[in-house]
Amino acid sequence: MKEITRKQIQRADLVFRGRMSRTTFLDHPAFCYSFESSGFKDYIFGATTGPSIGIDNLFHEMAHAIDFVLTGDDIKRRTLGGRFNFEVNMVSINGRLYEQLETSQCTMRECRAFAIQMKLMHIVGFKTNLESMAANYAHLTIWLPDWYLIEGDNETERVEWCKNHIMKLYNEYDDQSILNAFQIWLDSIQHIKQSVKAS
Repeated sequence: MKEITRKQIQRADLVFRGRMSRTTFLDHPAFCYSFESSGFKDYIFGATTGPSIGIDNLFHEMAHAIDFVLTGDDIKRRTLGGRFNFEVNMVSINGRLYEQLETSQCTMRECRAFAIQMKLMHIVGFKTNLESMAANYAHLTIWLPDWYLIEGDNETERVEWCKNHIMKLYNEYDDQSILNAFQIWLDSIQHIKQSVKAS
């Protein structure tokens, strides 16, 4: 999807709310988002990634939330401090911590998130070319620290593998399981936030 400028945020918000109105999530007390923040912080989904602002960034963060539910992750542990906590094994070398990558878990997680993102965007009515979208997202995986562990002998083969994997996952996910998982996520976050307030 196209990046938006700060001047276009109000219009983008109307588009996002219009699409999301096809679901019940806008009225959920735990559903918070911002075009001014990035990632998932303070229990708020952000539309900013680096210098770019985009509706698809919101859907990507929402997709991570859905993925946590679908994979059976502990939501409370994954959102300690009100933000996503992604875990990678670390090793200390000469007193400095480095990522110790023995598996392709980061890339696999991102492929799942991209597939879920595409599915959720289509559920709420965004019309995009799936192959093109999957190809664009697959190309982004080259920046992941464990990407070199993906099948293939070179960048082209690995990107193609990721694209095909994203498409395979997209076709495996059904609409209702995606919506149910996001409902579970929001209900869990609401419970977590209430627990934090009470303590």
